[in-house]
Amino acid sequence: MTANRTVLITGGCGGIGREVTRQLQADGRAVRVVDIVAGEAPGVDYVVADINDYEAMDRATKEVAHVIHLAAIPWETGDARGLFRANMQGTFNVMNAAAENGVRGFVFASTVATYGLLHPSQPYHPEYFPVDERSPLIPDGNYANMKILAEQFQISYARKYGMDSIALRLATVMTPGTDQWRQVHDNIGDPEHVFVDGMTMREFMWQYVHVYDVVQAFGLAIRYLEEHRGFGFEAFNIGAEDVASSIPTLELLRRYFPELPVLRHPVRFVEHSHATLYGIDKAVTELGYRPRYTWRDQVPRTEEVAR
Repeated sequence: MTANRTVLITGGCGGIGREVTRQLQADGRAVRVVDIVAGEAPGVDYVVADINDYEAMDRATKEVAHVIHLAAIPWETGDARGLFRANMQGTFNVMNAAAENGVRGFVFASTVATYGLLHPSQPYHPEYFPVDERSPLIPDGNYANMKILAEQFQISYARKYGMDSIALRLATVMTPGTDQWRQVHDNIGDPEHVFVDGMTMREFMWQYVHVYDVVQAFGLAIRYLEEHRGFGFEAFNIGAEDVASSIPTLELLRRYFPELPVLRHPVRFVEHSHATLYGIDKAVTELGYRPRYTWRDQVPRTEEVAR
């Protein structure tokens, strides 16, 4: 009997979801997509439903091997109740239905915000750089808090149901052609640039990840789930190899973190003058993740990332 290789993607009609769908199909996997709109990719089993419809999630998660959960509000909106409904209740519905239906593996789109970055209520002073998966999680704001709680659900469901689970803590996703990409690219020499939402590049910690590297990471996470059983829960930082700045990393640290915390792997910052402060070593070593793009690249098909 052929092993079940069907992957369910929630939010699969969004920009990242469409690219992940293409990647999984290219890897020979069957794909089912749940979204509030219908898609048109050939060979995909589309389910038009809201993740807050539990019965629909119960039906959608039947006879699938793994779930990639992308559907969410991807930022702090100021509407705490709406954020909770989408990012907490909706995530619970998908995860609980998947566990009860015997889904073997679950991949969750988590975030760099779990470390207390992005609109921090207090200045961010990590114990060490690069920030890695051993760094403390800081529930600073509703968006970050709900992502942290969702990761706790992953740990719980791995223990209770044996559903192996991966959280990809994505750096800020950049897509060529978007306003956000242009802001970073056009102000790459200004480490104090302020984004339209008021966030500074220092708060941003000059971290980012290209959308196509995000797609790579989700594909690798599914492969990891297929090749490993019984590991429970793992979190991986997913980001670029370099900082989003034309200024060398050590200079950024001298300017903006004068009480310099412990700098791990210091030789790296000499060998690679713009090395990232958002540590991705675990993903490189264990997932086989290799970032291919930087802010210097202009990659075609930018219309594919919108929603």
